Amino acid sequence: MIQFSFDVDDQDDLKNILNEMKGKKEYTDAADRLAIICMERAEVDEASALARLFYEILPDTKIAGLTTTAEICGGVLSDHSITVTFLLFESSSVRVLTYDTSRLPMEEIGTDITEVADRTDDLRAIQIFVNGVVNGLSTLLAQIKPSDKNIEVIGACAGIRSDSEYTRDDQFVIGDKSLKTGVIAIMYSGKDLCAFSSYTLGWSPLGSAHHITALEDSKKILSIDGKPAADIYLKYLNVPKDKYFLDNTAEFPLIISKYGKFIARSVIDFDENGALTLGGDIDIDENVRLSYGSKGGILQASSKAIRQLESFKPQGIFLAISGIRAKYLGYAEQTEVDFFRKMPGDVAGCCCHSQITAINSHPVQTNNALVAFALRENGDQEAATGKYNSFMSLSESGGAIPLADRIYTLLRVTSEEYAEILAHDLKNEVEVQKAANDAKTQFLSNMSHEIRTPIHAAIGMNEMILRESKEDRIIEYARNVKHAQDMLLGLVNAVLDFSRIESGKMEIIGEEYSLSAALNDLMVMSYEKAQEKNLELKFSIDPSIPENLIGDELRIRQVILNLLGNAIKYTSEGRVELVISSRPTGAYSVSLEIHIIDTGIGIKSEDLTRLFHPFERAKEKQNRTIEGTGLGLTISRKLLNLMGSELTVTSEYGKGSDFFFTLAQNVSDWTPVGDFTEHAKKIERDKQVTERRGATFIAPDAHILVVDDIAINHTVLKGLLKRTKVQLDFVFSGKDCLDVCKKKKYDLILMDHLMPGLDGTETLRLLKEDGAEGLNKHTPVVVLTANAIVGMREKFLQSGFTDYLSKPVNAIQLEDVISSNLPSGLVKPAEEEDAVSTDNTSEKESDDMIKDSLRKIESIDYISGLELCGSWETYLTVLGEFADSWTSKATALREFLKDGDLKNYNIIVHGLKNSAKLLGAEAISFDSAMLERFSDEGDMTAVKAKTLPLINKCTQLQEALREVLCAKQDIALMNSPEISMEDLNDAYHAIHEYVSTYDLDSADQIMRKLSTYRIPQSEAVHYKKLRMLIREVKYDEVLSYLEKVIL
Repeated sequence: MIQFSFDVDDQDDLKNILNEMKGKKEYTDAADRLAIICMERAEVDEASALARLFYEILPDTKIAGLTTTAEICGGVLSDHSITVTFLLFESSSVRVLTYDTSRLPMEEIGTDITEVADRTDDLRAIQIFVNGVVNGLSTLLAQIKPSDKNIEVIGACAGIRSDSEYTRDDQFVIGDKSLKTGVIAIMYSGKDLCAFSSYTLGWSPLGSAHHITALEDSKKILSIDGKPAADIYLKYLNVPKDKYFLDNTAEFPLIISKYGKFIARSVIDFDENGALTLGGDIDIDENVRLSYGSKGGILQASSKAIRQLESFKPQGIFLAISGIRAKYLGYAEQTEVDFFRKMPGDVAGCCCHSQITAINSHPVQTNNALVAFALRENGDQEAATGKYNSFMSLSESGGAIPLADRIYTLLRVTSEEYAEILAHDLKNEVEVQKAANDAKTQFLSNMSHEIRTPIHAAIGMNEMILRESKEDRIIEYARNVKHAQDMLLGLVNAVLDFSRIESGKMEIIGEEYSLSAALNDLMVMSYEKAQEKNLELKFSIDPSIPENLIGDELRIRQVILNLLGNAIKYTSEGRVELVISSRPTGAYSVSLEIHIIDTGIGIKSEDLTRLFHPFERAKEKQNRTIEGTGLGLTISRKLLNLMGSELTVTSEYGKGSDFFFTLAQNVSDWTPVGDFTEHAKKIERDKQVTERRGATFIAPDAHILVVDDIAINHTVLKGLLKRTKVQLDFVFSGKDCLDVCKKKKYDLILMDHLMPGLDGTETLRLLKEDGAEGLNKHTPVVVLTANAIVGMREKFLQSGFTDYLSKPVNAIQLEDVISSNLPSGLVKPAEEEDAVSTDNTSEKESDDMIKDSLRKIESIDYISGLELCGSWETYLTVLGEFADSWTSKATALREFLKDGDLKNYNIIVHGLKNSAKLLGAEAISFDSAMLERFSDEGDMTAVKAKTLPLINKCTQLQEALREVLCAKQDIALMNSPEISMEDLNDAYHAIHEYVSTYDLDSADQIMRKLSTYRIPQSEAVHYKKLRMLIREVKYDEVLSYLEKVIL
């Protein structure tokens, strides 16, 4: 079999897709065909119209489907409202049954499905789509019990109720006809057909089990343990029944046990009497518990669960994902879906209200889960099932109780319950204490990410104070807070890591990593602490060690960082050294020997035995002023044990210590890491100059050419180099670079690596040839690139570049590179007035109203952008250039996408990635980077799915920035003279005349002149509209607007 999935824009688009499918050999050769339609925000009439197209063009294709909250097409969460997935079978067959639940009782439908299943030879799977079932889905599922217990039963629910409160016109299922209340059953059969399904739940039960004592119907609980049902959340989370109740309970759905497995029931409504309405059926004799999970646990367990599919080798996959789960994960939900993209075959699916899966051959409905359904032909049946944990989201409502407060209450109450249970069940105090500690460890492990969250929030807010406050006293307070926060976060991380190891939840994950990148991070993170104590930090790395290894980079870095941190803490003078060597142990493996050596206080022999005891430190009284939990060495040793190694120490009291271990790693590439010494020196230089102010040099006679296709980058470089007084020329392409280099000799060239047409490397090659007439044949050329990892510098140098700078460009690094590559006769020391006379435009022109407006734009962090741009004036210019240029870039993106020109599309999103960073628009930069990767890989489906959302985000930002910039201009003009109506009308007429004759430069010049005047209040709206149209280069609309409204 083969599976194809398509995004559908409208009926015309579907018609083209169906005609294209009709001509495919795979379609004409298929023994049977099925199309699954997923529709978001659709009407029944629209679904019927689509079905008619199938009957007209592909009459031999069976159709089934449902309405959804989001769709998956080609392994990408789609923003289209319709997707169609074709399953073309080589020898198998498919049958679609349609039931109207307004006419047939649920028991009868379930019985009929079972009878059809038992009459169907070689049946492998039943896929069910449901909508509008009132208090009867469990009845339906209970009757679906085919004789063959190996048959997979899976499905999805579009909606859950059909009473007046929950009925929606845009929820239905699709079969022979579209039904607002109906059941669709798809039968998959064939001798060569194999089916697989997996059920994954993202929550684990917490606390005691509670008994349901009263129900109004199968979805509405009146009381639990004889008390109003909502009181369970008051007891465990201290959540009252108010308008924020659903927000405050969102992370804690109820858990019930079905056939030996846990399934979730989300709370979707409540009333003033404390009754809870659930997203699925529940029985009067059920026991329920609260539950909780962790976001990181979803992705880690999902990546592990996907391994169950590897041996199955699917030819098609359909995912049914909880809409609430997808909403919580946000971008990470695509990461979860991406795990399935690693498998062969197409990946399609939907986000829906609830899911159907079979547990021990019993079909059940569950909320908040992910159900995967896979098919293939021509192979042995190898079905497997699995489960893992996840949790849902908390909205940011103003009345939501802080998550930390709810967790505190939950921990307190459940700990009390565990203590009561254990005291009753265990016979002696030792066992009681051990079990209580295990429970505590389990809780700490489960809550680890959420405990960190409020700490990170506090750190972020304090960082804003450090950046924005100008009062020395406040800054000093904030620095003290930062020190305490860093200490607190370190303590919490240590305790949580220890608890995860003790509870057995710490896993070692082997992935490919760059050794030089890991060393770079270790150097950067340790250097500042060493400098604070005037210690020498030395990295002695064997240059022959392979660069690309396979192992758990995160845990290796954690161990080495722990040991380096300890060495720095206990060393008052001298040095701390990291020494790494290696020896090959096989064709694809090495053994690393790692030493952390210090000249510190050393350890007495009698204290060595206590060294690895948790919560203990050698010489506790003497070292009481040294911060820490006493867990670092214990954690490091246990992590190494998990990686098959052992931490050893040799020490001489009063002279220092050597902590060392060996570590087996696989090798993915034997290319050596090279000389790390020079890189370490560069990190040291960068750290030493981070506090300096003003220009370090001036070069007023130096001529520098900047080659970059992004205008915003020109603005930033101009601002960053303003204080050096160098003379700058700018061009936008490699071709322009070659042209100007034929006419003028430059002292230095800054060259972007990725540009349309000629890229930086090709331009450099041509520049060195005689075709450039030799003027700049020997001019040093520095490459500007986003490839900032260790080793890229060497690659660019081999290509002929003199040096390289990573984007976004750092002002200090930029000055260092330029001063070291300009002819020495041109570089002069900065005079005192030059050094301190940094661009004070930020203080002169920044306006509280403008900053407040920028803070309200959620998609940007203006502090981050301001740091990268170097000055307030440059940052505002960058904002303006984005606002002016985005419309044309959006048009180019659409055109390149329409033409399938991924090469030029890639260049646009690459530039947008860097431009967005300069704005402080991290989310847009992230989305652009993702689209850059998709276009690099030629993944047109992913590019199509993600382009429109990115364009919409950028357009919204453009509009918000225009308002801010217009407000800035209005403020600046408050003291300017007001233009008379007569002069303004003359200007309007002149603009109309110039635009009519296509003299656009003159029209722009008049607009620039008008911007120096205050516009009369009666004309402000017209002027702003005209200014916007001219900025967007909509000259036809300029003429129309002038003729109809102004003239």
